[in-house]
Amino acid sequence: MNNTFAGLGLLGLGARSTLFYIHELNAMYNQQKGGYSTCPFVMVNTDFNEINPYLPNQFDQLEASLSNILTRFEELGVEQLLIPNITLHETIDRLAPRINIIHPIHLAIEHFRESEQDQAVCFGSSYTMTAPYVQGYFSGAGITVLAPEECDKTTIDNFRKKVYFGQESMRDIEEFQHLVAQYASQTNVLIACTELSLFVPKGIQQVCDMAELQIEKAVKCLTD
Repeated sequence: MNNTFAGLGLLGLGARSTLFYIHELNAMYNQQKGGYSTCPFVMVNTDFNEINPYLPNQFDQLEASLSNILTRFEELGVEQLLIPNITLHETIDRLAPRINIIHPIHLAIEHFRESEQDQAVCFGSSYTMTAPYVQGYFSGAGITVLAPEECDKTTIDNFRKKVYFGQESMRDIEEFQHLVAQYASQTNVLIACTELSLFVPKGIQQVCDMAELQIEKAVKCLTD
């Protein structure tokens, strides 16, 4: 491994979420290092259309695709892997990879423990907001994760889909951000979807964004 590569890998998936991670990695790394520095990582880009139709839990197809991708990262000497899709980590867990995964749920649990919080409302896809996978992880750590009200779940998932296809309007963004602020005024809000992370309002202490935690951890691995 040469001295310009520190062992960080990024899996290229949906275009907008992947570009968001790249932008944030570079911005945060430059903030740490200064000058003209950009974040050193290796990316393996995929055709997301070969993965997305099988999300969230058609595991036979997903495991076959991801197993080959993980092998490719191992061959490239990657030690820490960043995956810009929260739902996909359920499949990754089943594969038990040899590479260290910068895992959004593990990081979120650590965040809540450090801040001594034991409850949050989850904003994500329809599946993620109610799936036993997410709720079970947090419940095992003594943290209760709730779903939003039914009408709000629909609003959040519709917004997520619009962001994925680049069809969100300013009104859509304002409605989503108002919803985040509204829930955050009463409890913690867990952002568990990378498309939603693009428009999470900044500076709200009660908001825990899994994507932000992943990116912070990745940069910390490179700069410590």
